[in-house]
Amino acid sequence: MTELHDYYLHGSDGAALQELAPTYDREGATFDYIGQIPATFDADGVPLTYQSGYFANLRLTRQLEPGELSEYTIAPPETPYRVWAA
Repeated sequence: MTELHDYYLHGSDGAALQELAPTYDREGATFDYIGQIPATFDADGVPLTYQSGYFANLRLTRQLEPGELSEYTIAPPETPYRVWAA
């Protein structure tokens, strides 16, 4: 079985983050653009505010090279908004 490496990405510019998709959404890689993540909700579950910035998940069959995507990678959140299927 191939070892998979998951990365959580964050950027202040959603368009710039989306531009990574063609590079990282190919064989051996899967790029999942999430966009903004809600921070608070009203009583009906409608988002009221959002976390700052834009988010994406990246799954690779290799580890990132040193410095590769370092401007976007963040520590894994305690409760990710979206995760990969097992």
